[in-house]
Formats: sequence, structure tokens, C-alpha cells
Amino acid sequence: MLKANGIDFKTIVDVGVGNDGTPVLIDLYPTAKHILIEKDTVVFDDIVRRYTSARIEYELIEAKVDEFEPSLNNILKRHKHKWARPCLLKIDIDGLDLQVVRGAVELFPYVDWIMIETTIKLNRLYNKLNFLSGEHKWVLWDIVDPHYGYGRLAQVDLLFCNAGVYEELEQKHNKSYTPIQI
Repeated sequence: MLKANGIDFKTIVDVGVGNDGTPVLIDLYPTAKHILIEKDTVVFDDIVRRYTSARIEYELIEAKVDEFEPSLNNILKRHKHKWARPCLLKIDIDGLDLQVVRGAVELFPYVDWIMIETTIKLNRLYNKLNFLSGEHKWVLWDIVDPHYGYGRLAQVDLLFCNAGVYEELEQKHNKSYTPIQI
């Protein structure tokens, strides 16, 4: 959906890379600079192999990220001024995503899009929506990558854009809206 709307990220900050990177971001944005943050050094060789073989410009940072110490604000304070725009902040660290995004508030002026994983339980979805959309005025753009378990929707990725990006895209693509009937 992003590529279809002409979004071509120049910088991707990928928090919680895992052993295989983020294949969809590697495939869709091979010319973007990928700033990779991962705490598990055991998977570093796999990450290096994956991004090197894809010929992606990347920087791999070993860090355990939390809301306070170490926060994304502190880990990336020297990097944020160098980010080419548009910039995506992707957070996927299994259960601590909200704490991590809370610790990234100082980075918001340097980021255009945020993708954050969430489970559909214990008000986690609501809390992330409230924090980003309610408190910080980010606009929910899309819900992607649904995962099902226990006979129901269990997890999704929420994709937010800042209000300026939303207004720009709305003006650019101001077409009539037709709801999809299910």
C-alpha cells in the first residue's frame, strides 16, 4: 500500500530485527538506509549475511531497548539528524513495543511513519492507538500483517503517519471513497 501511494523510504529504523531482518522492508526498500537495532547478538551473523547479500546499506546496533534506559531517544540521539526523509520507525519487540515507542518521543520530529506490532488482547491495541493517535496526533494509516491464533485475530502491525504526511497524501490522492462491502 505504501509503494502504491508513492512512499519511498530513504531511512528505515528497524527496532527488533530478529534473525531474518524484515523481509518486506528489504524487498520493497533496497535503496533505503536501514538502521537495525537488535539485542540478541546470536543472530548478528544472520542479519549481516541477509543485508549484505541484498546489497542494502545498513548499520547494525546492539542494544536492548526499553522506555527509560536505554530508550530509543538515547540510543539514536546522534543518528536522528542524519536521517533522509521519508523515514520509517518500525518496532517489533514482542510485548514491549509501547514502552519502546514511549521512549522514542524525541525522535518523532525526525520520523514520518511508525509501524508497531500489537497483540489483540489486554487493551494493548487500545493503548498504542491512544498513545500515538490520541496523545501525539499520529494518524492510523493501515492495519497490516494479520496473524491468527486461538481461532481469532491475535496480532497485527499498525501503520501510522504523522499529520503532515497524512494531509499531503490526502490532497495528492483526493479521490472519491467507496467502502468495500464484506
